Amino acid sequence: MRYKATIAALLAVFGIASTAQAQPAGIFDREWGDVQSRMQSEVNSRCGRLNPIRATPCRTDVRRSFMQQGLVPGTDEYVQRHYGSMDVQSLNQNIMRLNRTYGSARHFHVGEPSGPGEVSYEMIEYDINAIRRLIEARGGLPPR
Repeated sequence: MRYKATIAALLAVFGIASTAQAQPAGIFDREWGDVQSRMQSEVNSRCGRLNPIRATPCRTDVRRSFMQQGLVPGTDEYVQRHYGSMDVQSLNQNIMRLNRTYGSARHFHVGEPSGPGEVSYEMIEYDINAIRRLIEARGGLPPR
């Protein structure tokens, strides 16, 4: 009986250790952290005294205004603001740079806890795909 309890405890410890190692440390962007702080300040000032039913659309409006300014990674506006003026070669170099970050980015969704300035795997993936669309819109990469 004691033998089974010991094995169960060992399996639980090793299971927890392997789960903890499965999630990467994350990627943090200081600019995105500053935007998040400004966005939260805006939410507090505009939506802080509203009841929960009215606060939700207010928070959505604040986020939408930051997205429209091109300040939220993982949006077309962000890609246009940060990469829109680049030539095809520079865009391709940025795709290669972003591809190297995949292994360090965490998968998380809106509402999940993340550190200030943490960029999700999904944000990076969206940016890469949007940059690819920019390259295609400009005629694609030249042949090698």
